[in-house]
Amino acid sequence: RPMGPLVALLVGLLSMVAADNAANCSAGIVSGFATQTNCQWDNLYANPIRVLFLDKQYVTTNPAAVAAVGSGYVYGSTCDSVRTAVPECFKASNWNGGWMGAFMAGVFTNYMNLGDSNIIAMTQANFTSATDPNNASSVYYQGSSAFTRCVWELSLGHVDLCVGDFWETQERRGIASFTTTIAVDQFFLVTKLKTLPPPSMFVFPKAFDEASMPTVFQPLTWQVWVVHCCLMFFGGCTFFFIEGTQKYLIGGRVRADNRQDEPEFEWTLHRWAWTVSSSLLHFLWNAPQFSPRTAGGMLALFGLCAHTLIITASYTASLTGFLSVSKVVQREVANFNSVEALVPKFASDPVAASMLINGKVCVLQSAQGLFSAVLNPNQLIGMDNYGPMFEQLLQDKCGSVVSGRNEYLMFVQASAMSFKLCANATDPKGYATCQPGYGASRVVNLKGCKCTSDPAQNPTTCPNDCPDEGRYADFVLADQTGFDQWYNWALPVRPDLEEIISTAILSSRLAGDLGNARDTELVGKLQVAASADSTGSLGFDALGTASMIGLYIYMAILLGLALLLHFVLSMISCVFKRKPAPKGEDGEEEVPTAGEAGPGEAPRGGKGKEDAESKLDQLMQRLARLDTELDSLVRAGRADAAYAAGAPPAKDVSYPSDVYQA
Repeated sequence: RPMGPLVALLVGLLSMVAADNAANCSAGIVSGFATQTNCQWDNLYANPIRVLFLDKQYVTTNPAAVAAVGSGYVYGSTCDSVRTAVPECFKASNWNGGWMGAFMAGVFTNYMNLGDSNIIAMTQANFTSATDPNNASSVYYQGSSAFTRCVWELSLGHVDLCVGDFWETQERRGIASFTTTIAVDQFFLVTKLKTLPPPSMFVFPKAFDEASMPTVFQPLTWQVWVVHCCLMFFGGCTFFFIEGTQKYLIGGRVRADNRQDEPEFEWTLHRWAWTVSSSLLHFLWNAPQFSPRTAGGMLALFGLCAHTLIITASYTASLTGFLSVSKVVQREVANFNSVEALVPKFASDPVAASMLINGKVCVLQSAQGLFSAVLNPNQLIGMDNYGPMFEQLLQDKCGSVVSGRNEYLMFVQASAMSFKLCANATDPKGYATCQPGYGASRVVNLKGCKCTSDPAQNPTTCPNDCPDEGRYADFVLADQTGFDQWYNWALPVRPDLEEIISTAILSSRLAGDLGNARDTELVGKLQVAASADSTGSLGFDALGTASMIGLYIYMAILLGLALLLHFVLSMISCVFKRKPAPKGEDGEEEVPTAGEAGPGEAPRGGKGKEDAESKLDQLMQRLARLDTELDSLVRAGRADAAYAAGAPPAKDVSYPSDVYQA
């Protein structure tokens, strides 16, 4: 009884402390989002969190450790082994390389105020035997994925946060908690090109394939064909208008000596049709179809010739590819539907189907669940990492691989990765680490190799020194029709830290830090090599209007300048009031001679009598020429036939007066 009041007082004090702690853990606002505050943040700062970094080139890297080790540093190996790790591997602030590393370094520093004293940096060297797939007593994880192994380590309480490009798979979600989604990783079906052997010269060609008829038009899209015909039609109309109105120019009524055999330009429907059709036919043999007589016509013809030259060269260059490349090279796997079509074969006769390479798909073990419902298990080949997986495709162990968008960029398009691979080609798994009894692994460097004889030489020219250069140059995307798979990127995290870290990640994303990190650490550091296209079409792309827009603009400018020049010259002619010259009896324009006045003009230099005498002299000269011609006809004896045969003129022949008069 005497102790009763004391016990009651002690219980009251404990209740007050508990109430105060509950108040300190009430919801608050941090970075604009509701979160638990006070005691949780105090616990975070008082007890450092254990963060395990998954070393992966261009994703989560440690530049300080790379600099300390030098050229011998191997991503995913050096910092992950107790034999090769250096002190720089275990400092949190050093893991600021790669797009994920740079992003999370900013989250820790700018949004959580965490430094090296608040983070215990860990690597795969800190994995325990409880998740070692090579440990027979391991009851938690027997797979080969280091990412899934980290999730298990977190579930067992050995790690508080895993940092890397983690997929939020169903299996992993059932093991540990994850942060909010960081980004979405879209998958692509990647295959390789194979060269078909040329047909034997003794094999008769197969029957005509009507599907190949449109091939001759494929180098240009239908929009380009339509615009080309419209431009040529407009160019023909422009030339027709300019040449048809040339007689209104100052010098339009004077013909050059080499144009006397050309017909007079007439404003008729036939003449218009001939001009336009000639303009369109101009495309076929790249030769002038007109003889322009005006400056505007010459400029318009120059535009037509330039347009035809460029179109012809572009069409010819692309046509060669369409008619040859696509018939020699094709994809190993056309699309995912062709893989699904082989499911019954693998189910009914797995032994015979095992020879069908195009029916097998290599995929990371952690992503196999995406396809287990649609493909036969015998069709899926699970791999431990991307490098060995791409190697399986190269060695014809599978016909296609499932790759994330970043990995396709790093391994295929930029060909800039280095990774470990079992050096023994007979290893049954083909993982980064050889199976027991199959020797050691080697490092594959897709880029950075130099020829020993000449370091400045292209590495592809010295395969003995650089056997891995351009290793995956023949890898391309299959047709993605019917293939739509993706995973979220999120980080495995200790449950009580999920809300705090997710809030910081979301704040950083909204500030645009994720896009900046990816542009700087991934896209900005990779140089995409010229390789097969990524759209699913093989060989050559048809030239579209976007490629030809410059040509269209230049063509329109030249035709516009031609019309403007013709208009200006016509205005000048109107100012000087020059009229078209009249035509003589023979249909030819009368050309004024020296001292002769043109139509509507005053007499030139002399009296009328002198002009009349000059005309009389000209008439007499014409009569003399006529007399000579008649003399030749009569003396030959046979008028037309003898003259056409070129008989020599006769001498001393008298002329009957009636013949002369005729």
